[in-house]
Amino acid sequence: MKRVKELIRKGIGWIYLYVFAIRRSKVIKKSDLVFIFPYYHLGGAERVHLYITKIFENSNVTVIFTHSSATDIYLESFRESASIIILNPIINKRSDAVTKRLFKIIINAINQSKEISCVFGSNTKYFYEIVPFLNKRSIDLIHAFRDLDDREDMFCESARYLDKRVVISEHGHNALSQIYARQNLSEYLGNVVIIPNAVRSASLNQKMVNSSNEQIVVGYVGRWAPEKRPELFLKIAKSFQGKLNYIFVMAGSGMTAYKKVITDAGVIFKGQINNPIVLQELYKQLDVICITSEYEGFPMVIMESMMSGVIPISVNVGGVSEHIINGKNGVLIDNKDEMSVTDKMISSIIELKSDFSLRKNLSNNATVYAERSFSMDNFIHGYRALLKEKT
Repeated sequence: MKRVKELIRKGIGWIYLYVFAIRRSKVIKKSDLVFIFPYYHLGGAERVHLYITKIFENSNVTVIFTHSSATDIYLESFRESASIIILNPIINKRSDAVTKRLFKIIINAINQSKEISCVFGSNTKYFYEIVPFLNKRSIDLIHAFRDLDDREDMFCESARYLDKRVVISEHGHNALSQIYARQNLSEYLGNVVIIPNAVRSASLNQKMVNSSNEQIVVGYVGRWAPEKRPELFLKIAKSFQGKLNYIFVMAGSGMTAYKKVITDAGVIFKGQINNPIVLQELYKQLDVICITSEYEGFPMVIMESMMSGVIPISVNVGGVSEHIINGKNGVLIDNKDEMSVTDKMISSIIELKSDFSLRKNLSNNATVYAERSFSMDNFIHGYRALLKEKT
């Protein structure tokens, strides 16, 4: 029976592949730009990919999604600006022959196109697997690097085939420089460009900083994922249990299974927030946002919350220190052992709660810095110039 099911699954894969070859390869050939991304679910990287896609909504763009998404939060927004191709119904049939043929069809469609000027990819191994075979300009975006990064070989092997490579911060540029140096690829560092991420400006109806020391509202907004270390936020919140002047709020994706753990820590559970207006309202209620991640590029949540005057208390990872100046527009915590991180975050929250003048000053500075530094103008100009660049 198991063998029969496997044959049926693979048979369906070949049928899907036949339909793809007839219909979807034509869509690819007619495109001006082809983007290859993994997901359309809720996430910081996914939002950046959406912003990039919308820059070119007046062009003929095709976005190819390679992996199964947890939700379809951003799918319709992508559809508004591009033709969408979802590969997972074919790839998930787990047939190496079908998958190999699928990407050969995609490669041929791209190479035979007279319209495509550039192929752009991020965060998906399938992009790197086809890059060596493309005859069009190819560019990738690397959001973040981590210690002992298991993607190092993939980045290095693809370097010679890419016309440009985008990182989002000086930290990312330095990390890539070290990787290239280890692999004797420093000659390709000249192809690397920095385009910082951006967010849309918050409503002019900004929140008022709590005008007394009576309470402070502390938030965590993000995915429940090992590298984000949400359990550290819960540990911080637990240390304030029973103290009514400290309110802790948690929102993000992947949290439903942990609802009891969250509420048991005395944290208000908001779950996944899909509506940007609702998310903006949450930011207006927060005084502080905690970033407990083990590694990051530069979190979108910092940019979004600072636009609303929320004070970031963040571990010093990735490109965070390029934007947060400790004691001026936020609080930086050395990314040492977890106990040290939580202890310093706890003491910082207590200090901000007791010192209204400091809290107001950091909040105002956060807003001013965000409006000046996270504007969409530079982001749009950077990607428009890069992807529309003539060879």
